[in-house]
Amino acid sequence: MEAQDTSELMTQCTVFDDQTVLEGISKALSESKDPIQGIESAKKIADPFLKKTLGNRNYLFVEMNYLKGMEITSRGNFEDAENVGVAVKSNGNYIFKLYVWE
Repeated sequence: MEAQDTSELMTQCTVFDDQTVLEGISKALSESKDPIQGIESAKKIADPFLKKTLGNRNYLFVEMNYLKGMEITSRGNFEDAENVGVAVKSNGNYIFKLYVWE
């Protein structure tokens, strides 16, 4: 499963309160006054989903608009990544970028 497929699933799969994964992440970020706490809450939603969906692939998931590219969650060393798939999705005012590689 590649970056684009995974990002599509994040906009379709519901996790709790009838929210999609991406809606839950956006809500976690927007409801916290402290960006670091918001990222921790968002990571608790994103990380299990990405681990389950991507299996043993590496990933980096960031928010580009408000957090200016800050990492929400990752697995693997992005600095050494080759053949990286990239997908971009937005939810509300948040713009998320997902990088996936072997």
